[in-house]
Amino acid sequence: MRYNTTRSNNHLRKWVLVTEMYGDMCAYCHNQPATQIDHVIPVSWKECNHIWNLRPACAWCNLLAGSSVFDNFDDKYEWLRAERNRKRKFRGTRTVCSCCKLPFQNPFHAPNYFLCAECYSIEYRKALQFRAPWVEWLNLVTAAGFIVPAHRALGEIVRENPGTTISAKEKARILAIEYAKRETWEITGMAYRDITIEEHSERMNA
Repeated sequence: MRYNTTRSNNHLRKWVLVTEMYGDMCAYCHNQPATQIDHVIPVSWKECNHIWNLRPACAWCNLLAGSSVFDNFDDKYEWLRAERNRKRKFRGTRTVCSCCKLPFQNPFHAPNYFLCAECYSIEYRKALQFRAPWVEWLNLVTAAGFIVPAHRALGEIVRENPGTTISAKEKARILAIEYAKRETWEITGMAYRDITIEEHSERMNA
């Protein structure tokens, strides 16, 4: 089986059209605001940015589906609903960072329910983002199609506006713009790594 290892982000330009057609809540779980556009038939199989192949999705549903191939939306919908119910049996709570919109698991990745390891570390001057579980998690979400630098850019924008309330819909719009800025990217070779104690010290003192 041959997989597509490069992808464009042209579908993100259709954010307004997709949300107007399907709503701004996740088309799969119906209880989380949509922060991403999901391809029903994944890009790893065949890149198709036609509106019928796009759905608004939350980060968790998009991550769970990954590169799994389904014949149609209904099959993917039923599979994701069953998978989310199955995942609830496992220890830990899966949530989405309120700042950068990256999915994570509390308390495995961060002790705060609302902030991922990176945003929590910035807020409280910790170093959770350099721990092995978080580095491995970034590799996983990257392979699933998340562009981590785009989420970091959103986090910076949110932190630059303290005291203001940026709505979930506005965060999704900003995130779509940040994804679109990174027009083409390759899955192959994208990996995060543990840093040395010296590198960590330099970053904390910068």
